[in-house]
Amino acid sequence: DEDPLPNLHRLQREAAAGTLYPPVFGGGTANTEFEFLTGHSMRFLPPGSVPYQQYLRKKQRSLASIFAAEGYRTEAAHIYHRWFWERDQVYEHLGFQRFTSMEQLDGVERHGWYPADAMLTREIVKAIEADSAPLFMFGVGVEGHGPYEPNRYPETAVRFTGPLDDAARSELTTYAQAVNHADRELGLLVDYLAKRDRPAVLVFFGDHLPSLPLSLRQTGVVDSIEGIGRLDAERRAFFFQVPLVVWSNVKPGARDLGSMSSSFLGPLVLDETGTKGTPYMDFLREVRRQLPVLSPNLVSDADGAWHETLPAELRALEDAWWTLEYDALFGDDFAAPAPTEG
Repeated sequence: DEDPLPNLHRLQREAAAGTLYPPVFGGGTANTEFEFLTGHSMRFLPPGSVPYQQYLRKKQRSLASIFAAEGYRTEAAHIYHRWFWERDQVYEHLGFQRFTSMEQLDGVERHGWYPADAMLTREIVKAIEADSAPLFMFGVGVEGHGPYEPNRYPETAVRFTGPLDDAARSELTTYAQAVNHADRELGLLVDYLAKRDRPAVLVFFGDHLPSLPLSLRQTGVVDSIEGIGRLDAERRAFFFQVPLVVWSNVKPGARDLGSMSSSFLGPLVLDETGTKGTPYMDFLREVRRQLPVLSPNLVSDADGAWHETLPAELRALEDAWWTLEYDALFGDDFAAPAPTEG
């Protein structure tokens, strides 16, 4: 009956906005985080792998380490168990100086199984106000995650009509109410930053689309979740696209960010904040120019055309990326910037 995402849709009209393609559907948040923070791609790792749990066992270049080198405080907040996806170890390897989780809070406000997104907003604001030094803050919400059990919310403001049975309606209602809460927090955070007299850039994106098996099947989107991989590339892309918005008082106004894999978010954040990057981030900009979407599930060229396999003329570029990623994760990291004197 009403738009459950008014703040997101307003920002898509008034701020910088685009479409992000993470490597996962229905779960696997850690793999989207991995691509965003490191710039690496899940395309080059074994199917089913989770780098946070398998490969990140040493110091690794990331957005956090890049911002730390520029004098920023670097903090992460995820209002859930700190051991989940081994974030307590991984964030340290990635260069975060501080990680706040639910274990460190005096009380936890829950909506169903999960802590409320409002708690994440409060921790972000607390981190901003704790020190006058510039801050790179990575916040991960959890309230909107599935499974979308019936009656997670005793009262719901989201109501809709459609060809769904009671079970599917309950599933979709829970999901819509959860993302409505996330949207509310997005609006509050933008309002807070807009009132401060400090440069600020807020990058907001989804980590993956939800698995809504009843709703997807009954609305005819797909017969089964297992059938997604059998769809052609253009239809398959629907299941791997999430919204991306960038609110900024440094570069205000509406802009089209286009489409990109989550691996290319790092260079975007550096550009939006005017932050010096690394040779690897420069390389990723060139890859994105020719292959804006390159993931385990999708390939899209600069003209926006979907491909089932990588065009032959771009395979050398993919091989170069694979080599750099392998060396960073398992080799000597020859692409790392040379240490400065002093």
